[in-house]
Amino acid sequence: MGSFHSLGPNLRCSGDRRGQLWAILAPCLDPAAGSRRGLAVGEVCGITQQATTLVPGRESVESLRVLVAEDDDAVRAALVQLSLALNHKVVAEARDGREAVVLADSTSPEVALLDIRMPHMDGLEAARAINERHLIPIIIVTAHPDEDLMERAAEIGVFSYLLKPVTRHRLAAAIATARARFGDLQMLRDEVGDLKRALEARKLVERAKGIVMRDMGVGEQEAYRWLKRTSSHSNQKLAEVARRIVALDQQPR
Repeated sequence: MGSFHSLGPNLRCSGDRRGQLWAILAPCLDPAAGSRRGLAVGEVCGITQQATTLVPGRESVESLRVLVAEDDDAVRAALVQLSLALNHKVVAEARDGREAVVLADSTSPEVALLDIRMPHMDGLEAARAINERHLIPIIIVTAHPDEDLMERAAEIGVFSYLLKPVTRHRLAAAIATARARFGDLQMLRDEVGDLKRALEARKLVERAKGIVMRDMGVGEQEAYRWLKRTSSHSNQKLAEVARRIVALDQQPR
């Protein structure tokens, strides 16, 4: 189990901005007291950290129904074999995006692995079509991560990326990430009422998480846990907490 960063020396915003951010993120703790003591993030509002390291050979504990869509036969076979090695059940194999959408309808997968570049319909178009029918965790398989691609994918509802060459550990980590973010999106959908607004709220939460990471000098998981704990403690929707942080960041410094 790792340790949390101490906030005291890692704060990267002005004193006034720090106090305002504390006011949003830690309503149960006096900001001045917190900054004087240099409290760890894990000590704020009783947050505790869970171990997230994947142990090779023990990456999967739950069998999932998996759809694999990849036009390259060798890569598709590798994705299938790695999924089986992680104790998952491959319920469908597609050679293009259009076939992936059809098979998703007929086989009801619990997670989908979609190559970004496929004939007839690319991975993002297929992801959009699948999510319009039944929302599931979707992972985009790509050889070259691209910032514009990631932004488009986030708007559609893609939950993780899997970089080639694919390994067992990378696949396990991508599936774990996709399922966690899928759960977060479901929570946001419960808050705001529909998928489109939930996706918009998710983008806002991602921006707020980045701001906390930058200004508080903490990691991604720590920043996100703090947002969620603040939402729960203050009885505010997660999207509202994120909106306040983004609005604060947009104010003149």
